[in-house]
Amino acid sequence: IENDCNNRFERIKTKERKRAFVDFENIENSQIEKICDSLLKNVNFGELKLYMNFGSKNGIRRKVLKKYSEHTLNVELNNKFSSYSEIEEKNSDDKRILCFGENNKFLNSFIVNEIMRNSDFAICGFGSLISAPIPKIVFADNKRSIRVENKEINICATNFEELKDIVNLITTEENILKTMIKNVIKYKKTGIYNGMINLKEKIFE
Repeated sequence: IENDCNNRFERIKTKERKRAFVDFENIENSQIEKICDSLLKNVNFGELKLYMNFGSKNGIRRKVLKKYSEHTLNVELNNKFSSYSEIEEKNSDDKRILCFGENNKFLNSFIVNEIMRNSDFAICGFGSLISAPIPKIVFADNKRSIRVENKEINICATNFEELKDIVNLITTEENILKTMIKNVIKYKKTGIYNGMINLKEKIFE
């Protein structure tokens, strides 16, 4: 976790384009296209690169790929792509939106973890990803946003305008992202992620 956070600090220092992992698992299909629209301005300005995980939502993935064909690369999660670096090698045209689908649930989880670790922040719905050790924007309605814990690393957006504004802040105001990364390290020291780390070690030992 500390190494991932240090890599994020280094990318901020060298002014790299921000990397956002977007997980649509707990976001309604009707909202996905609007979320993409909200993020496109930052993509066009070269401030943001998106790694979008659609899971089994293949229909909406195809729609997004078609609508944003200028920017998107479809990445099929199969045995060909086993790491973040291999995925980036595939992206020879430097597309700014990479879309992922699910062929194998275990492989999908493994690669999603790789991508998330190599991202600067995540955008997700109200679900299990909230507990992941990465700065996050949680897209949730007012009722669910109240239940989101660890607000020092989880910023809630309850509508598309809020999402757009928060993404603008994170991509342009370095201190906001730096503070969130520092809080991830602080949470790690308290042992908040130990259960998840131990489980992962058991799975891959």
